[in-house]
Amino acid sequence: MRQFHHLRDRLAEVSIRTSRAVSKIVAFLAQWNSIKNPIDYDALIDQLSVCEPIWSKSVDITILDVRYDNGACKAIDGFYQAILGVRGIGPTNASKILHIRLPKLVVMWDDKIAKQYKHMVRRSPPTIVGRVYYSFFAGTFQPLMQKELDKALSRYCSSTGQTQDEVLRKLHNRGRGRTLAKLIDEFNFMQKERQRTTRGG
Repeated sequence: MRQFHHLRDRLAEVSIRTSRAVSKIVAFLAQWNSIKNPIDYDALIDQLSVCEPIWSKSVDITILDVRYDNGACKAIDGFYQAILGVRGIGPTNASKILHIRLPKLVVMWDDKIAKQYKHMVRRSPPTIVGRVYYSFFAGTFQPLMQKELDKALSRYCSSTGQTQDEVLRKLHNRGRGRTLAKLIDEFNFMQKERQRTTRGG
């Protein structure tokens, strides 16, 4: 409880707009934070506040229209490096933070989802772990999710005769406003659970 009172005081020091976003991220991470590897929330809040300009330029980019060679993705790369330097933040938590702040663009991932798509996460010395993971995340995994989404939409449109815009509107309504990136994450989770059940736990 004392830790959360401290977090509340720290959040009051940043802008109102940033505070709302940071509060959501901190609350989410607090559910999963390991006691053995506690997150340095002071450092995390500082990084999130400093990187706010990235979000204002990237928040409307979606997984359908993103180009991974543009300046926005390079800026996200820099942010990814920064938050991986925060104690207690690993690649999985980093992907969660990216998704919370860029919900239309980023699909969350972890080692199990990586293996599900037959991508092995390379391990590296701490000094370069961020760039290696980002290369995997945005250089391989994220474009793969975009490609799989494009194929699924194309097949569905061909089989139903609907336009992509019509299909996207249906997905938005049936998904109760969840973004495509979030729906992909939920699909990946269900696939992961199905594989676990098939293997008997």
